[in-house]
Amino acid sequence: MEARFDNVIVVDWSARSRPAPARPSRDAIWWSVNGEEPQYERTRQDLEAQLTQLLIGTKDRLLVGFDFCFSYPRWFLEALGVDWRGLWTLLAAAIQDTPHANNRFEAAAALNRRATGRAAPFWGAPVESEFLKRRKPPSAALGAQLRDCEAALRPRPKSAFQLLGAGSVGSQTLLGIPLLERLRRRFAAELRVWPFEPPDARIVLAEVYPSLLPKRLWSGAPIPDREQVRHLAAALRRGAVLDRQTFTPDGGILRPP
Repeated sequence: MEARFDNVIVVDWSARSRPAPARPSRDAIWWSVNGEEPQYERTRQDLEAQLTQLLIGTKDRLLVGFDFCFSYPRWFLEALGVDWRGLWTLLAAAIQDTPHANNRFEAAAALNRRATGRAAPFWGAPVESEFLKRRKPPSAALGAQLRDCEAALRPRPKSAFQLLGAGSVGSQTLLGIPLLERLRRRFAAELRVWPFEPPDARIVLAEVYPSLLPKRLWSGAPIPDREQVRHLAAALRRGAVLDRQTFTPDGGILRPP
């Protein structure tokens, strides 16, 4: 099945534990509609409120891309005893997130314990605990760190199990999936999650990876995040087509044309 959209939204997410500076800055939340002037949000809660109002206020077909992982390697979901829907429900219940604090490290430790009974596969914590280590565990203690759809990418992304460090996406994923689940519940039959569901609803959520764009588009920019969402939203708006041939069983990352 193929789907085309009236408008494309791209969101650059953040796992900040405090509101971003009042002055627009890097490593914060930026989002753009169709490559128009990006908007800056200081907190995840601000973004959720603004995005929800936008989705309510239009009848257009919308593709909404987020730059964090929508799932984990299949072996990990099997160890938890859930599918992607069960994972989203689990994280929505487990994660507590406010503008000034969140429990992502405690939630990751609980997932480690439930899935493996040891401090793996999640790693990277400011304070080490029994079920979450500061440093990457030995390879023998880990399952596959990347999904099939990630392993095929160049440049290769960091694992969603890494919670801290340059380029890591683990904390963003833990704090982002609960938002996706709230949107899924709020919009119900109006919303689908690609590639796990066919893109046959008014709103389709998809995972994006801005680093697939040519680096020259944001190299040297004072706020690379801002340029990435602008260029990726514009690129996807020109050719946002989803089909069942561009994903792997454990997920899919929407590629710019």
